[in-house]
Amino acid sequence: MSLLARAPAFAVLCGWIGALSAVRLGVSPIAAAAAGGLCTAAVLLWGEGAFPAPGSLPPAVLILLVSFLGSWWVAARLVQAPELPRRLDETGRVLLERSWGSSRVALMGFPSGRFLVALPWGTGAMEGQMYRVRGGPRPFRSSDSLRGFDEEAYWRCRGAQGVLDAALLEFRSPPSGWVAWRNGVRSALLLNLPSPVRGYLLAAWLGRRDPDLARQHARWGTSHILAVSGFHVALVVGILHLLLRRVPGRLLWESLFLWGYVLLAGAAASALRAGAMIQVVLLGGALGRPSRAFHSLCVAALLLLALNPWLFTDLGFRLSVLSVLVLSSWSGLPRPFLPLAGPLVWLVTAPLVTWAFGTVPVAGLAVNLLALPFFALFFPLVSLLSLPALAGLPGSALLAFPGELMAEAFALVADGICRILPWQVPFSPLLASLAAGAAAFGALRASSCSVPRAILAALGLAGGVLAWSVRVLAGV
Repeated sequence: MSLLARAPAFAVLCGWIGALSAVRLGVSPIAAAAAGGLCTAAVLLWGEGAFPAPGSLPPAVLILLVSFLGSWWVAARLVQAPELPRRLDETGRVLLERSWGSSRVALMGFPSGRFLVALPWGTGAMEGQMYRVRGGPRPFRSSDSLRGFDEEAYWRCRGAQGVLDAALLEFRSPPSGWVAWRNGVRSALLLNLPSPVRGYLLAAWLGRRDPDLARQHARWGTSHILAVSGFHVALVVGILHLLLRRVPGRLLWESLFLWGYVLLAGAAASALRAGAMIQVVLLGGALGRPSRAFHSLCVAALLLLALNPWLFTDLGFRLSVLSVLVLSSWSGLPRPFLPLAGPLVWLVTAPLVTWAFGTVPVAGLAVNLLALPFFALFFPLVSLLSLPALAGLPGSALLAFPGELMAEAFALVADGICRILPWQVPFSPLLASLAAGAAAFGALRASSCSVPRAILAALGLAGGVLAWSVRVLAGV
């Protein structure tokens, strides 16, 4: 089976990634679109082997057209400056509230758009609350440094158009509807369950991180466990698939529960990617089309980038896509080699993590071998045992005790592994080149590229990444 038949979306995704990377480096959108088209053409020519094969020219031309036009579309939107009103005096809803440096900020939705609002000292805001805000919008500060924090990229991928310097912040109404119910779930978890069970359920159900748990998992190299992603979404949909297998209209119910869970968990980039990918798989099954995780991932990534090109800059989105790319493209390994999937994910994602945070723990290689099977059992079991406590039944909090024991046992084992493997790996050009080569080889093999061609392409990309990262580090 050729690349055109097995994974045409992969060729388009390579083009879009090339275009978005080029425009982030300062290239004009039309030049970035040309670069994207060339990337897609290179993947097609290299992956097909004998090209053009009989009947392959029309679909190849269509893919190139989609790649070029799509590359121009996403690149142009990435550099397009939002139109900001000169003055804003409207009532808006708090969409997200979090600490930001030494203060707290709220992402708020207004009829004029979404804006980041700094909260006055001592003022707290809850998601879903309505405020009347008056002030002057201004653009975000962008960063020209490749390694520095980019405030504009962080908030633009969350839909914000700019910063609102508020001269008036007047409370209007409490949360209502879906948001009020979500806040009620959060309060029930905090009031009725002990730590660390409530921390894990806050992360898995609502996408909220407990600071103590976050520090522990950062030390173990398993922070992804606390971020709602494909692991959590697949667990929910897998359980529903078993429970609803004899229910008429199963696709509709599974889709409703799928997106209900994604919204409940805060609709983070990784959760949106997982939801879109699983929805593609569900639709393919309903239409009688064979589902391939690798191609479904590429389709889901294209859909999300088309909706919001700024997701390309989000670290969570990148880590999520890379992790699933490795798992899906290396899934054809013989069964004795399947445990290598965890270390491969660590290898491919380590350069992004070290580039952003400085180092990554070596212990994560070993802890992740235990974490995925452990939490695949832990989350469903603890969720089920916690339902009586959330309903307020007398004495039901005792049911959370097995979850406490399981969490403490995992913490002891993980801490023991960290003592045995205490080293931290910093960013290095060699690590980045190895990661690029491993990802490229797996992706091309999943696209039906021959082994010799996949090896050559992986070596070429690894060499290019090595040279680029050495040059960037020299200029930092």
